[in-house]
This record gives sequence, structure tokens and C-alpha cells, in this order.
Amino acid sequence: MTLKCPICDAPLTVEMRTASCPANHSFDQAREGYWNLLPAHHKNSALPGDSKTMLQARRRFLEAGHYRPLADALQGHLQGDVLDIGCGEGYYARTLDATAGLDIAKDGVKMAAKRHPQATYVAASATRLPFISESFDTLVSVFSPLHSSEAARVLRPQGHLIWVGPQASHLNELAGLVYDEVRPHQAKPPINETPQTQQLINFQLTLAGPELIDLLAMTPYYWSASAEKQKAIAASPSMDISVAFTLRVYDVGALSRAAKSTGDGIVETPSKQPKESK
Repeated sequence: MTLKCPICDAPLTVEMRTASCPANHSFDQAREGYWNLLPAHHKNSALPGDSKTMLQARRRFLEAGHYRPLADALQGHLQGDVLDIGCGEGYYARTLDATAGLDIAKDGVKMAAKRHPQATYVAASATRLPFISESFDTLVSVFSPLHSSEAARVLRPQGHLIWVGPQASHLNELAGLVYDEVRPHQAKPPINETPQTQQLINFQLTLAGPELIDLLAMTPYYWSASAEKQKAIAASPSMDISVAFTLRVYDVGALSRAAKSTGDGIVETPSKQPKESK
């Protein structure tokens, strides 16, 4: 795996803690161990991606093992060098021992790199993956936007994408604590291709107040919950929450065809509810 320059697309050569290209564009590795390859003109805000509050809640929730069945399912489809696109604070990348993780949220890759120094973590956009072509055998995208042409570009010829999105009933009980009317997720495929494999992952979690607050805070439902509703959720007795994932595996050809059909190659996570921080 070789990083590429986000300015001129040339391969980056790493010496000591500095990556540079033949055009003398240079990038220093952060002391936490990650690379910031997201130029200012590629950002859509001053602090893009998930907030620190969401990332910290996500770390507590996932480290408690609540979504371990999903991590186990992902493990069964891995091969070779693995990139987690939209890695956030790094739970899945670390659990799967991924080669690299990428997220647009700098706070996320900072947290990930500190706990998993064996991997390469990069702050960058999924629309401009800072890796040379054919760098990976497996891409993992859990509740993250996907740029199909870029995903196809960085995959090797026999590589594949593992995509995870919500089923209609995912976290409906949590949504019911926030909204007067719960609209189910739209369980549409991420691209108009038949996957090589499809797997439905369904289980129940029994969560009480603090855990419910962490689950709430790692989803955009948090921003729709009034202070009164957050207080009520924090005081809630234990309740059952439905977890419902769809896992699909696509080969490189499917991604390439999807990129041609969508034009810009961008495929968002399909949902009528706000997108979850995975």
C-alpha cells in the first residue's frame, strides 16, 4: 500500500515521519500516528465528519461489545489488505486488524491511530482516496458514504467491497424515543447490482439509560432530541432495542459499472432517518 499526494496524485515516499512527492508536496505525520491528507480546499466545513461527542460515545458503546455480531460477520468476508472507509474512531478497523483506515473526521483517525499503531490511518475524503490504484483486496464501508469509482480504483482485480447499511427496523425503538412518528429506513441496495453475497444480521440489545444515551449520541438522532428528551432517555429503565443490518459483498466490476451509471460515483447510505455514525 502506497499513499498518494492529495494535491497532484503522485505517489508519496515516506522517510522518517514525512511523506513527500516528486513535486515536493510534503506532509508530516501527526504525533498520534495518523496522516492528514485532507487539504483545506477539499473540506466542506472547518471540522467535517462526526463530532468529538459522537466519536467518544461510539467508542464507549462499541468497546462494550454491543455490535460485536457485526464485527464477527465482517471478519468472515475479509481477504488480504483491508481498508476501512469511514473508520471513525477505529473500532472495526482495529477489531478486523485492517491495513488502513480513513475518515474525514480528524478527531476520529486521531483516536484510531493511538489505539492501533500497526495500521495506517488517514484523514481524507472517500471521494478522493489518498492511495495509489490497486492497493487493497478488501474495502469495508459501514454506514458510510461510498464513492464507487474511487472504491473500484483502489481495489485489486480480485478484490471486493463489504458494505453495511440499515434494514427498515434498525433502532426503531430508539427513534421512537426521539420522534413522534418513526419513519422506517429504506432498505435499498447501495448500487444497482446483484451482490455476490447478502447477509441479514438481526439481534436485540437490552440497554439502560447511560448506554441508551451513548447509542443516541453516536447517531444523528441526538441532534433532534431536546434536552428534556435526553434527560428522560438518560433516566430510562432497561429496554429492548432492535438492531438490523444488511451486509452485502460486491466485486470490482459491480463498482465500476455503478460509477458509470451514477456519473459522480457517490453512493450515500440509504435511509429516511438520519444516517448513523457506525
